[in-house]
Amino acid sequence: MKITTILGNNSLKQNSYIVEDNASTILIDCGSTLSNIQKEYYKENKRQLKKIDAIFLTHTHFDHTCGLESVITQYKIPVFVKGGSSNWIADPYYNASGMFNRPLTYSPKQIKEIEGEQEIIINGLKIKPYFTPGHTDCSMCYLINNYLFTGDTKFYLTVGRTDLPTGDDTKLNNSLKFIKSIKCELCYPGHGIPFKN
Repeated sequence: MKITTILGNNSLKQNSYIVEDNASTILIDCGSTLSNIQKEYYKENKRQLKKIDAIFLTHTHFDHTCGLESVITQYKIPVFVKGGSSNWIADPYYNASGMFNRPLTYSPKQIKEIEGEQEIIINGLKIKPYFTPGHTDCSMCYLINNYLFTGDTKFYLTVGRTDLPTGDDTKLNNSLKFIKSIKCELCYPGHGIPFKN
């Protein structure tokens, strides 16, 4: 399995990740336009990005979804998000874009809501979702092979903020305890560098 980090080409420096194996290519979060994703992918891999099979959102904040329209226009692929939060993608209050004077109202049609923590398989690649509320009520982590994608729930040496809509300190603390129990080789956060759990 290969993981390519795509750094957002804006001041928020959010991470998106291309995760690929022999048969599958998925995108964890979508904080960059397709052109930037392709450029950064080529820079690291010295080859073109041929496809993306699905997008998995760790939460619906605009810095993690602002590239959705360009990617979905090209690939027509499903976007996985926590059940009950798909409308937040296009809501400037819940996606926090209104607070940063960057109102984002794009609403993808290919939404797949994750209702439980059952494993999802994309062309043989197994993705295990975990609900980890606190940064937002729709925050999720994804375990793929031995790697955990933590979004904005947990970073290297710090944790996600809880002062934006649906943030909650108590829920975050419970989620952090739960994340500690997940066995993984490395965590890939929504901002910053990978770290050991």
